[in-house]
Formats: sequence, C-alpha cells, structure tokens
Amino acid sequence: MIRHFLITLIGFFAGLTAIGQELPQKSMWQGQLGSIRLILKVFPDSLSGKPKAVFDSPDQNANNLVVSDLNITSDSLVAYSKVIGGGFIGKFNEAKSEISGNWKQGKADVPLTLIKIPYLIKPLSRPQTPVAPFTYRSENVEYDNETKTVHFGGTLTLPASGSHFPAVILITGSGQQDRDETIFNHKPFAVIADHLTKNGIAVLRVDDRGVGQTTGEVKNATSADFAKDVLAGIRFLKSQRDINIKQIGLIGHSEGGMIASMVANESDNLAFMVSMAGIGIKGVDVIKKQNSSILKKSNMPDDQYKALIALYFGLF
Repeated sequence: MIRHFLITLIGFFAGLTAIGQELPQKSMWQGQLGSIRLILKVFPDSLSGKPKAVFDSPDQNANNLVVSDLNITSDSLVAYSKVIGGGFIGKFNEAKSEISGNWKQGKADVPLTLIKIPYLIKPLSRPQTPVAPFTYRSENVEYDNETKTVHFGGTLTLPASGSHFPAVILITGSGQQDRDETIFNHKPFAVIADHLTKNGIAVLRVDDRGVGQTTGEVKNATSADFAKDVLAGIRFLKSQRDINIKQIGLIGHSEGGMIASMVANESDNLAFMVSMAGIGIKGVDVIKKQNSSILKKSNMPDDQYKALIALYFGLF
C-alpha cells in the first residue's frame, strides 16, 4: 500500500536544474518511509560528468527511478523524479553525513532523513523459497478464458507419483502480481505450493492480468473480472487427467479471499475455500481504513492529515 501511496499521488516540484555539487562524485543515501527503504544514489554522468541520481526502493523491487531534476548546493539537496511524481528536499548536517528534510508528493509532506551509507544493505535471505530440483512435478502451463480475450500463464505442481489428485488454485491479493505473489524478494505462493504439493495436493498458481505470461485488459478490470479469471482456471484444472474434478478448491489472499468467495458463489461443485487475511466488511471501508493508517504512520502534521482524510473520504 505504501508503494501505491507514493506512486499515485501527483508531485508539485517544477523548474529545478542541476548545479555545482558539494558531494563526492559518488554517494549513496538511505532513509525509511514507514517500513520501506528509500535509497538515493548520486553519481557523475558518463558523458558530461555532471551529477545525476536515481531512487531505489529495494524492498519493492523498484530500482533506478530516474531523478529528473537534481539541485545540490553547499547546504541542501533537492531531488525530484517525474517517474513517481515527487521527491525529496533536505539540508545537510555539518558533517555531510545526513540530509534532513521532507518527502513531498501532492499534498503529502512526510519527514524523511537520508543517511549516507558506504554500500547497499544486502536484501534479506529467503531460504524458504523452493529451489529446483523439486521432489514433485512442476509444469509451466498456458490456457485461455472462454472468450479468448485473456491468455493465462501459470505453474501447475503435482505430486511425483499417482493421479486423481485434489487440487487448489491460489488467488493473489490486490494489485497486479506474478504467479508467486512476489513481494519484498519473497515468494509466498511458491512456498505454499511447495508445501501443499509435497503433501499430495496439486496446485495451480497463475500470473495476474498484464503480468508475466498472462494478457488481458487491466485498467478497467474489477474483482468480478478477476473472479472470471479464476473460473477459467477451474475449467483448466477439470481438463487435466491427473486432477480429481470433485476435489478442486481455492485459497485466496487478501482481495483474493474476497474473489474466492465470489467464485464459490458462482460454482456448484467447489470442494473447499480458504480466505487468508481476507475481508469481512465492505471493500470501501477497508480502503478508508488502510489509507487512514498509512497517513497516520507518515507523521505528517495533524492539520494536513485531517485535510487529506476529508478530501479522500469525500470521494466515497
């Protein structure tokens, strides 16, 4: 959600130009926006030698976000990126080891301190992520929906021996995600599929629309459309000779839990449904709560928080 908050708000920086710098030719700065690391890398242009910069958000696999306007003086730094519609304004401490200021996007004005670091902190190790060779069968599969408007790419894992397996489809949460539901360099759906398949259950996990091998319209798609995508997955599983068509179920995460409920309402013969961190209240109330919590965690001034909440809630 933090990434969504940063990317979608509209920035208001303008008219900045890079000028003479007071920093070493290469420097790297790191800060925290909530639980998300933000890194600013400053380096010389390979042709002109003038300072350039990029933002990285390694926890979100968002790297090399070009800083379009960079302004460095003896006591301050301004870095704005058109890619994300916002940027950072701050002042150096005396030792030039910290830059204290604010991250600005739209009406958001979030305190942020960037600390100079000698090297990037290595990403956390994820030893639980399954690595081939597996003790079960893993097949890349492709299929279409009934109207041939969406082509799906996914992975079907099956126990090494036997047939007539119970099966489950994994359904991702909000936002377009790959078949492993990759986030923060972690692959939770790959881990779940590995565990279930080792215990005799076939698992189908699929790229969302517009991700990986899956096509289809995304911009105007709704949860109802995603439910139809899951129904296409059920039809695919029923066409597989190793699947017990009377023992097909769903596991949905977050919004996927809601979608699983919608699919179950449209299906007469689902064997089971699991909702992981799904919702039990209206979707609009969830969105209001999430955005309110994000703004509170940003430590913005109370008057700005109230103004943004009033504006946001007024949309609903």
